[in-house]
Amino acid sequence: MRRLVVAIPFFFLVLVGAAGGADLTLEPGQPLVAQGLERLLAEPLADAVGAEAVEVRTTAPALPLSNPYRQTAKLTLANLRLEPGDRFSAVISIDVGDAASLDLAVAGEHRRLVAVLVPARAIAKGETLAADALERKLMRPQHVRADWVLETKELVGMETRRRLVEGRPIRDGSIGRPLTIRRGDRVTLLYENGALRLELPGEARADGRLGDRIAVRNRAGTLVEGAVVAPGRIEVEPIR
Repeated sequence: MRRLVVAIPFFFLVLVGAAGGADLTLEPGQPLVAQGLERLLAEPLADAVGAEAVEVRTTAPALPLSNPYRQTAKLTLANLRLEPGDRFSAVISIDVGDAASLDLAVAGEHRRLVAVLVPARAIAKGETLAADALERKLMRPQHVRADWVLETKELVGMETRRRLVEGRPIRDGSIGRPLTIRRGDRVTLLYENGALRLELPGEARADGRLGDRIAVRNRAGTLVEGAVVAPGRIEVEPIR
């Protein structure tokens, strides 16, 4: 998309070319309503301001506009101009075949939106998050909280520490690394001392994630402490 920035004292304008194939079709007699016009403008405006998405509100012309034509009308964004204060103006080309060809001047406002990941369904406590359990929800930036987890890579594979509500943003404290070992699990205790390496049965006395140090009871009934190194495997040393 081609842009030209024109510097003018006290404000600036960004002139943006036509929007690469964006169009809207009206059936014969179908009026032009705000929802359709704003949908036509949303993607080109987002591209123009470098946002994931934008919220669009048209202020002119007054809508809906009646459609007197008995042919299908095709509306295409011909020109878009960004103006100060999150405002814009645009020209919409209307092609009604042999019946008419005209331009419609449009003005309005836009607001940047950001995508926030939310559960696509209710997720129970203790469930491991998968990518297909998440969906994007668009919000205004000022409504996004600092403790919300926004990146897919920070969510997928994590375990929920409490029930997650469908459509509600996920807070950092609501997820954590999945448990590798649970209290009461039968585990293998790994003990190394120089060339000596032993693998002995034991029982986990606490929940643990990779890297955590937890208490374990060995076969003799002695409590030892060790680091979780893999599912069901703990490197141990006697508690002092």
